[in-house]
Amino acid sequence: MHYALDGVRVLDSQKLQKLHSIGRGIANKLRRLPVAARRVGDRLCKNLDASSWQKIRDNEVPCTDIIQEQWRSYQKLNEQVRRCFAYCSMFPRNYRFKRNALVKLWMAEGFIKTSNGQKMEDIGEKYFEDLKSWSFIKSEGKLADSDDEWFTIPDMLHELAEMVAGNDCLRVLGDEVEVFRSDVRHLFITSSNAMKYKHDIYKMKKLRTLIISADGSRGITEQVLERMLKELKKLRVVQTYLDQDRVIVPESACGLKHLRFLSILGSHIRQVKLPTEFGKLYHLQNLEFPLSYYLDLNCSNVKRMSSQLINLRSISSPYVDLGIPYVEDLKQLQELSHFKVRKEEAYRLKQLMKQNNLRGSLKISGLESVESKEKALEANLTEKKCLTTLSLEWHAYHASYVKADKDLQLQVEILDGLQPPEQLTCLNICHYLGRTTPSWLSREHGGVSNLQFLELRECYNLETLPEIAKLFTDLRKLRLNVLPNLTRLPRLPGMLKSLEISGCRRLEVTSMDDQRLFPASLECLHLTGCTVEDTVLRDSLRGCTVLGSLKLSQIDSFTEIPSETMRSLVRLRDLYIGGCKQLVRLEGLNHLDSLEHLTIIKCPSLMDLKVAGKAHAVPRLTVDDMSLVPKLLSRGAYPSLKWLALEHSVELRGEWILEHLTSLAYLGFTSCHWNSLPNNLENLTALKELYFDFCGSIRSLPKLPKSLLYFRSIGCKFLFLGSNWDDIARIPYRRIL
Repeated sequence: MHYALDGVRVLDSQKLQKLHSIGRGIANKLRRLPVAARRVGDRLCKNLDASSWQKIRDNEVPCTDIIQEQWRSYQKLNEQVRRCFAYCSMFPRNYRFKRNALVKLWMAEGFIKTSNGQKMEDIGEKYFEDLKSWSFIKSEGKLADSDDEWFTIPDMLHELAEMVAGNDCLRVLGDEVEVFRSDVRHLFITSSNAMKYKHDIYKMKKLRTLIISADGSRGITEQVLERMLKELKKLRVVQTYLDQDRVIVPESACGLKHLRFLSILGSHIRQVKLPTEFGKLYHLQNLEFPLSYYLDLNCSNVKRMSSQLINLRSISSPYVDLGIPYVEDLKQLQELSHFKVRKEEAYRLKQLMKQNNLRGSLKISGLESVESKEKALEANLTEKKCLTTLSLEWHAYHASYVKADKDLQLQVEILDGLQPPEQLTCLNICHYLGRTTPSWLSREHGGVSNLQFLELRECYNLETLPEIAKLFTDLRKLRLNVLPNLTRLPRLPGMLKSLEISGCRRLEVTSMDDQRLFPASLECLHLTGCTVEDTVLRDSLRGCTVLGSLKLSQIDSFTEIPSETMRSLVRLRDLYIGGCKQLVRLEGLNHLDSLEHLTIIKCPSLMDLKVAGKAHAVPRLTVDDMSLVPKLLSRGAYPSLKWLALEHSVELRGEWILEHLTSLAYLGFTSCHWNSLPNNLENLTALKELYFDFCGSIRSLPKLPKSLLYFRSIGCKFLFLGSNWDDIARIPYRRIL
């Protein structure tokens, strides 16, 4: 009865005795399972009426078999895996996380025990798989534009994690008021005003994990972080949001002798300066700046940094090189997301020679600083057996002055010397100026035959591709971006799921034999800036019955999509047609029963939209002319439209259609060259979000609907000249830049 009556003091003794009697019956039905008691107890304490308790006892004790099975499964886990699971109670419900990120936190907390030379990362992966196999962790798949798999803890199991964690974990969500217990070990905060909790945090002397996320805020200040690090000596994990241009990691960080994990979040950070004694963090395992796109890490003042941080296992900054010198001295290094080659000794490729334990993803940039194939071979990439993803990049400016044949040949030789391990699954090559691909990419044996993803980006001289279908039978995704001299595509693997081609202006897909480029397995097809004959496109698409996303952009040869082709695209969810100046006919939208987002912009010749071919239901629509809406959607589809975006619109017309969009919740305007807005916005009674981006000619807002919750205006300098500020002020969430 602890969970149901804990803290209750106002009941008379007779009523309390009766509730205890009923409660014992409920506890027996729950078979005294702790997680079940917690679940039902939370419900009982909200209603202390005896008749309600009797009803639950007699009829409604829920899910006991499921709860019992979960408890038994938990008991079967070994002690270390149980600790790892309990730690997850710190996260909010439905919180998404990556496998690698969670394992790093477990490592930092000392939950992972190794023996016989085993790697902590490998043991952590096994713990994760144990929890996943028992359904304590659930896969949420891959998010859009991401190759990473994300996971959550199921709701009922989250309750189990909370119960077994006891008082060790605390999470603060939004601006809710929480009691900060002094014995909490692991704290997670996501709030628009994390600063208001600073004095409570200072007192949590037993804290080992401090994670401060951001919820539309700028996080905490450097001064507050310095005080926290000074007060909380037992910290092992520090992840905090410091979204400012320049960050100085406080000297107090160097006194955290237990610190294993340091992560500074902030997309606006341009410079981070480490303290002089940073090398004293002897136990540091993980250093990361995951959100920074342009970052200068100033570590020149750090004394013997690489030789002192001998336990550092992961340096993660996926968008920018951190510039840590002499990485060859980091003997325990397992992950290095980015390495930029420079002329100085501390940053030459040979710094990677002995780092054969590197795993996951590695990006090597600055390849223009490599003098020869012999120097490239010093990277010893073939021996890095645990690498799964490799990016090889020259600087973009390098292409502007490399003209001589000998310089182009040097790039070919350097790329030949950077042969990846055979196990590699993802490869990206960028700003390479050779006319042919490296020999190891065309090698049937001893090459990279396990590739699942291949991207060639801005390789301006590349004329040919290897025989992809023959060499890479496991290839699932192919991306060709700005290869202006590529003229033909080889046959593609039969299991390819995604094909993206853009900026290949000499590429022509014209012969009937090229139809095989689009295998039946294709789920995503994006074609931009190339030539595809109508007949080839039409006949190829008919075989793509599992296609989910189709983008056709800036294809001047493209004139029509007939109804017969649309009839085959039964799973199409996203259709984008833009900048196709010769497109005159689009039929069969009514066949796209799975369509979720339709985009039609910059197709000035599009005239023949047959009434019978209008879409029956589309939740999201993007157009450049509001008068297209009734041409694309049948009248019965109007209530299904929840999201409407107007982009690059030249003339305001057809605004009457807004009166019929009774379910519209989102309305956005981007780069619209209008002087005014529709006067009937007030009638959109379901509208929740209204956005204006770079609509510089619009000078005032009409009256707005009272249902609005979110408002954003970026780069609209005249928008508010004649606007009713009272309308804007009452909107709860506003952003004006």
